[in-house]
Amino acid sequence: MNRNQLTGSLLTLIGVAALIIAKDLSAPVIEYDPGPRFFPSIAAVGLILCGIAIFIQPQGRIEPFLTPRGWRRMGQMAALLICYTLGLLYLGFLIATPIALYIVIRMMGQPKSKYLTTIVVSLAVTFVTHYVFQELLMVLLPSGLW
Repeated sequence: MNRNQLTGSLLTLIGVAALIIAKDLSAPVIEYDPGPRFFPSIAAVGLILCGIAIFIQPQGRIEPFLTPRGWRRMGQMAALLICYTLGLLYLGFLIATPIALYIVIRMMGQPKSKYLTTIVVSLAVTFVTHYVFQELLMVLLPSGLW
């Protein structure tokens, strides 16, 4: 058994276990409510499908997972997520999110895009997300310490 088959088998088994556990979750009887089983079941099916795909993937030449540049980018993204989390806590959603989105857009391969376009997209995504969560879904987003 090669590495892909081992990884695929493990993912499939974890997915099956998660699906079994999700089926045991209690579900209230409310019409049109998917209940607490819905999202864990979707995740479990996703794990099963990914495990099968990895299992049947042909074993070819193994390339490194990330190049040194990729590791650096992953570290920068982890640092950004930590800073964004702190920004949500102290500054709130409406200030921290456009800043984080701007940096992510620039980091993820769009450094040649115009600054104004990046700013407009960051602000638009932030305000649309805020509207959907606050007004339509009635979910409170972090407002910061002020």
